[in-house]
Amino acid sequence: MTGINSSALARVVVVVGARGGAGASSLAVAIAQSSAQEGRRTVLLDADELGGGIDLVLGAEGHRGVRWSELAAVDGELPSQALFDALAVHRGVHFLSCSREGDTSISPDLMIRVIHALRASCDLVVLDSPRQDDCLLPVLATVQCEVLIVVPNEVRAVAAASAWLSRWVGFTVPIRSVVVELPTGGLSVRATKKPLGIPSAGTIRYCLTTAQELDRGSGVRSGKSPWTSVCSSVLDQDRQRVA
Repeated sequence: MTGINSSALARVVVVVGARGGAGASSLAVAIAQSSAQEGRRTVLLDADELGGGIDLVLGAEGHRGVRWSELAAVDGELPSQALFDALAVHRGVHFLSCSREGDTSISPDLMIRVIHALRASCDLVVLDSPRQDDCLLPVLATVQCEVLIVVPNEVRAVAAASAWLSRWVGFTVPIRSVVVELPTGGLSVRATKKPLGIPSAGTIRYCLTTAQELDRGSGVRSGKSPWTSVCSSVLDQDRQRVA
């Protein structure tokens, strides 16, 4: 397949939740699948060692591919195309998932080396990021990327997102919010966005049926979904480059 972004290094989109369970992993999967469906060579990186494995969100837990623990044993520069080819693949998305067997070790150095290697062999890298600073901040400081922070419409989530943003003040990476409308949320979308003071990439309305499908291992369905408009907003930059 011919990549859309064959003349430049891949974009890197970092997705992080303001709090646990915000829906960051689901959004990361949706963006990666939408990208792959449009013909991009897309990589989804699971950087959350305690997140249970993004392969479960993909519905691809039986797929085999290289693991973080294997990459940690490699010193120096990682071979770009060989790494891309060694990743597990599901519905066109090449992915590197964390293990549930306690053998995962992702240092900031390893994360950065993996991203740098993959940027030369694909069109888009989507990073499902943990909220811990020790891995995320070195990536923001080293890798040219953009960040989506997923914020449920709750006071606690807005406070957590604001705390995160205060720690990112010294970084020049573009940051946009994605608001998740929960049926139990007490804030309006506007009241959720305004205190953050950053541009918005869109809003996702929580859907119980979709959440149940993810728990059953169905993955993120193609076509119309709660994530469609946000995915389109994120991928518009690539479409405009090609046009």
